Amino acid sequence: MAAHRAGRASGPARLSPHRDAWWLPYAVAATFVLVALLVFSPALEGTLLWDDAEILTRNRVVRMPGGLYEMWSRTRAVAQVPLTTTMFWVEWRLWGERLLGYHAVSVVLHALAALLIWRVLRRLAVPGALAAAALFLVHPVTVASVAWIAERKNTLSLVLVAGAMLAYLRSDDGDGRRWYAIALAGFLLAMLAKPAVVMLPIVLLGAAWLRREQITRLDVVRVLPFLALAFVLGMATVYEHPFSATRGAELRPEGMASRVAAVGWVVWFYLGKALVPINLAMVYPRWDVEPADLFAWVPLLALVSSCVVAWWYRAGWGRAWLAGLGYVVVVLAPVLGLIEMSFHRHSLVSDHLQYLALPGVLALVVGGLTSIVRARTSSRRGQRTLPAIPRWQPATLMFLVCVGLGSLSWQRAHVFASSEALWADNVARFPETWVAHSNLGLALLERGAIERAATHIEQAVRLDPEAPESAINLGRVYEERGMDEAARTHYLRASQLAPDRAEPQNNLGEVLGRLGDGTGAIEAYEAAIRLQPTFAEAHNNLGVALAGVGRGADAEARYREALRLRPEYAEAHSNLGNLLLQAGRTEEALAEHRAALALRPESPELQNNLATVLTTQGRHEEATVHYRAVIAARPDLAQPHHNLGTSLLALGRVEEAVRHFEEAVRLAPSEAASRQALASAKARLAR
Repeated sequence: MAAHRAGRASGPARLSPHRDAWWLPYAVAATFVLVALLVFSPALEGTLLWDDAEILTRNRVVRMPGGLYEMWSRTRAVAQVPLTTTMFWVEWRLWGERLLGYHAVSVVLHALAALLIWRVLRRLAVPGALAAAALFLVHPVTVASVAWIAERKNTLSLVLVAGAMLAYLRSDDGDGRRWYAIALAGFLLAMLAKPAVVMLPIVLLGAAWLRREQITRLDVVRVLPFLALAFVLGMATVYEHPFSATRGAELRPEGMASRVAAVGWVVWFYLGKALVPINLAMVYPRWDVEPADLFAWVPLLALVSSCVVAWWYRAGWGRAWLAGLGYVVVVLAPVLGLIEMSFHRHSLVSDHLQYLALPGVLALVVGGLTSIVRARTSSRRGQRTLPAIPRWQPATLMFLVCVGLGSLSWQRAHVFASSEALWADNVARFPETWVAHSNLGLALLERGAIERAATHIEQAVRLDPEAPESAINLGRVYEERGMDEAARTHYLRASQLAPDRAEPQNNLGEVLGRLGDGTGAIEAYEAAIRLQPTFAEAHNNLGVALAGVGRGADAEARYREALRLRPEYAEAHSNLGNLLLQAGRTEEALAEHRAALALRPESPELQNNLATVLTTQGRHEEATVHYRAVIAARPDLAQPHHNLGTSLLALGRVEEAVRHFEEAVRLAPSEAASRQALASAKARLAR
């Protein structure tokens, strides 16, 4: 171990942090968790946002028991973040669709990340390490990563990468090979949680330079395994990326010169939001950076110039500036726009993309201010002596800043509590953002506010006529209005705008089915399945369409495929049960309807379907239980009363049967079957 240290003797002596009391990390950890739960409490009961359903509730590898094998071996869409998806798979078995559990885990991970950031900054001897970590804990920019379930990869990867860096620094301080191995394993896990942490090897070299003002040959050798891991997994991500996130689309058609110029814009934007976190939004307007305009290059020139000046003064203040800003730029490198990513279709910047870089900005600012405060208790300027700064003043100021930021985060967490609140806030701040209007319209549509939804979705179409999402949502609006022909037009338009997407074809099939075009519906569903073979809803819908044209065997195969892809698909169980009942396979039908009702016991329709099978089998006593459940849920429907009356009549409970037939006639006076049943029951009662 001594020889290992001797090999690193050149350069300034390494700074070692003061040893903390044994209880301090535990106290800070408990405090951080409690503060985080308080600050983010409005989002704990939050609903699904944007792509949360695709990542979690509609993700078949998360829901299916064999999903672990598939996510680690064959599924391209999750191959980039298998560790994050594995975490969701485990949590699905714990929480199911109860979102509180997922939100609570994200908050705890965020608190743990802040704790590890403190320990890393302490080991790097950064002044004000605890204050910087506390600011990160309550910073409003972090809300987008903590309250948005789909961004679990952010909180998880930061915990892993900060832990890996802490272990590496411990090994760098001579604590043995064990910590080095832990660091390498932590980096591997972080890459599997989110590939954007690929720049950690460069960060480790930067930490070596910060400690010793030079990077030795041994530093490079120690980082080589990290670089190898980063290269292999990074190349795998680049290969998979067009197949999953971008789907082969050209998201940045403006050219490489525009991308390079935009780097400066992006970095300064993130620095500004880190220092003044106001007017935050889920989606910011997308900039058009014209490289022919010389002004477009000013932000990048300012960024480079500041680094050159800092390098000139690296013996003094420039060292901290280079370390802090260098960390920010290096960590942001994968999302600066030089490499295409799906989010750049909406905006070149986003709060959740800054999550990993934010600690560097806060450490730079807090460290600089803390150094000034600690410099001396008094100094002379000419003949005048400046008074010392009392210790309580900076501590009080930092506490107030944390409270202020925590208050902003608490307010921001309210915005993330529902999809409607989130997109309404986005529209209010940036009304020219088409995706905000489109998603707000969808949220309003799901709430039943059809006309308000139409207003926002039509505005989204005006802002970007080429967005397939808006065309799909507008089709849904016309479906809700009962205007299937108009809905058909918009779904056709969406399928033209996004010929590689299955959703417009599936929606088109549903509309064509209602319009009586069974052949067209079947063709649309088959097209959706060709585009997305794992689309369980399309398989189920194709089964319905095939059953409608008398192709029962083919319909059964589609229902069973839908259930293979999604075993908890209640509607597919019910549809298969109805098909089996028509084929006279009553025992199999009964099993399917029981399975459907077990999955959705609150559904009156599924209760009625099960009761129908029981009635067919002559099990009237059991059927009456389910018919009564249907009536309790939907007392305004005539058919359940008629069905219950039929079962009661079969059981010899004629008086009770008469009452339900009378209610069926009252609710549906034109229904001849109920009138005939009532007359027959009254005649039997008279006898």
